[in-house]
Amino acid sequence: IAMWTDPAWRGRGLASQVLTALVAWAAPRDLPLVLDVAVGNSAARRAYEAFGFVSTSRRRPLRDGSTELVEQMVLAGALRRG
Repeated sequence: IAMWTDPAWRGRGLASQVLTALVAWAAPRDLPLVLDVAVGNSAARRAYEAFGFVSTSRRRPLRDGSTELVEQMVLAGALRRG
């Protein structure tokens, strides 16, 4: 599943609202939150980092044959759980 925000709606906290809802759903189930962010998408990276996600430094192609790379990020608490 991917998340993308129309440029006209960016900067309004929508990513934070979506992530808050995901945490509210995942936390009671003890599920870690892991996401990929496109390398070079600094705006998305800043939003995820502000929410508490940290890089695992793992990179992979966006899809088979793609030259675009994504980097894995996890919610900081997920690192402590293992």
